[in-house]
Amino acid sequence: MTFNSLLKTTSLYFFLLCSLFVSTIIALNATDWFFIWAALEINMISFIPLLFFNRSLQTWNGATEYFFPQAAGSLLILAAAVTLLSEHTHTQTSSLIIFVALLVKGGFAPFHYWFVNVFSTLDSWAMCLLISTWQKIIPVFFLSSSLSTTNPMPVMMIAMLGASWGMLTAANQTNFQMFIAYSSVGNLGWFLMLTPTSKFTALSFFFMYSFMLSTLISLLFFLLPNTSPNFFSASQMAAPQKAAIALCLLSLAGFPFTTGFLMKIWVIMSTVNQTTFTLWLILIPLVFSTVAYARFIFYLLFNSYSAASPSTNTKLKTLWSPLMVLFSIHCAPAIMALLQLSM
Repeated sequence: MTFNSLLKTTSLYFFLLCSLFVSTIIALNATDWFFIWAALEINMISFIPLLFFNRSLQTWNGATEYFFPQAAGSLLILAAAVTLLSEHTHTQTSSLIIFVALLVKGGFAPFHYWFVNVFSTLDSWAMCLLISTWQKIIPVFFLSSSLSTTNPMPVMMIAMLGASWGMLTAANQTNFQMFIAYSSVGNLGWFLMLTPTSKFTALSFFFMYSFMLSTLISLLFFLLPNTSPNFFSASQMAAPQKAAIALCLLSLAGFPFTTGFLMKIWVIMSTVNQTTFTLWLILIPLVFSTVAYARFIFYLLFNSYSAASPSTNTKLKTLWSPLMVLFSIHCAPAIMALLQLSM
């Protein structure tokens, strides 16, 4: 690749990322569903070319699978926006259409299969992070806004099924990339549980989860450049690297004294006041989540260890400071508890 072609590719990549950012900001500040629909269309048109940079058949299939559900969701939103203009149309019907459209566009269960299929075709951790965090901001924001005054029980049922199915399927994965995809679906179910209670609480949960997922994927970007290895058999990482990834997984799982534990407690405290049945709805996906992450952490830590190569040692030295920051972030509750006990 010549310098000019590289410059053009870099410029196009930067332009598309800026377009993603601007379209998201426009959507979040829009008050009319026509403007939201237009921003979603710009967002989709900006994201699809990013999938083509590898120019492989797999990414072409992924782009196709991304386009059709997004187009269907946009069509539903446009139809709901048109019906809202009619004085004879029941608002509840339009709200239901928008709710389904946002579930489709966000990759929520039971409309998550397109997300998992597209995620499996991605060949870079950066794109995995983009589709699992930034591309979900618009659906997440408007779901939290529109469901804050809705009857909570149907939403809780959908959320419980999504969280349970996502984590139960994640527990059967041996591929790190697919594990992250299904666990993302499960955590979206946890987010959906919070939407009927408080918009602020639901959005805080999503952004905390996105931050923790970003730290995990950032580690994988340096330690596992290939996005789709058979992790249990192909991993040749040294003990500190395994411990760093295990720490991120422990936090995402919500094990005690991690940041993720505070998130799960937040969900329970926000929803437990509704009914006793709601508490049982929360405990079912909580058990599946614990089993899924514990299984993955067990294989990660107790998989056969091989001596670190010189390149691995170099990576360890480079990542030492970020790992210390990572430890302090994910174990902040434990550190605060120890400080409180020592006083």
